[in-house]
Amino acid sequence: MGTLLLADIREAFHLRPDGTVSPEPVSKRLPTEVILRSLCEREDRPWADFRRGRPLWGGDLARMLRPYGVGPRNLKLHHGLVCKGYLLESLAEAFARYLHPLGAATPLPRPPTTTYDNNALDRPAS
Repeated sequence: MGTLLLADIREAFHLRPDGTVSPEPVSKRLPTEVILRSLCEREDRPWADFRRGRPLWGGDLARMLRPYGVGPRNLKLHHGLVCKGYLLESLAEAFARYLHPLGAATPLPRPPTTTYDNNALDRPAS
């Protein structure tokens, strides 16, 4: 699911206002809300009903991107407005490592996964 998310986020950075995908990024930064809207508008993806019928939200996005070393930042928008969002440059390494160039379709290495030792809670601390 991680590489699917990365691919869809990359596409959001390349999405033109007319809905077509540009070979070059259209934006170097996107507010979280814009990314979430782009993700949830895709009917062929799980993002619109990600949480038991509810859409993916900002906390989910941040948690899923954390293993890639990416987190939301404060973005300064027009008229001095500030919102949370993502910089293309902070995602560039993950895009390069786990995704092929736009339009390519062969798999790349699997993304990092976070595992938890559920039995650790039952063991006494050493």
